[in-house]
Amino acid sequence: MNQNELETWIVEQLSRGVSQQEIITSISTHQGLYWTDAEALVRRVAEEKSQTIERKQAPLLTALAVILFVTGLVTVFLGLSVYLQLFIGEKALPLNAATLLMAFWQFGPEVILTVFSGAGMVVGSLVGMKRVWLSLLG
Repeated sequence: MNQNELETWIVEQLSRGVSQQEIITSISTHQGLYWTDAEALVRRVAEEKSQTIERKQAPLLTALAVILFVTGLVTVFLGLSVYLQLFIGEKALPLNAATLLMAFWQFGPEVILTVFSGAGMVVGSLVGMKRVWLSLLG
């Protein structure tokens, strides 16, 4: 395998999520390079081709981010639906401070945990998507 083919193979392996240590071991074993030379080569290729590697990983990251975003929105809605069920519909309670306090006392911890978990999923998805968009557009 010549240098260009080896670099292409390294990029493919890194795009698939193979650890650098496994790639270094494989290069040392099959190409006959010393460990330090293989390690330097893998690190150099990873740095030089980082945008290419991120672009190849983008479809998977995008799918995960979208799934996480939708799951977060559903979780937030389900958390808030407990309160909505109390104040909307035929058997709705009057909307005043006493019923809000009673609802918070009865359902507060469950709702807070669910809403914060869902909001965390949405924010995490958006942060992850920022990295993907920057790699695709930058």
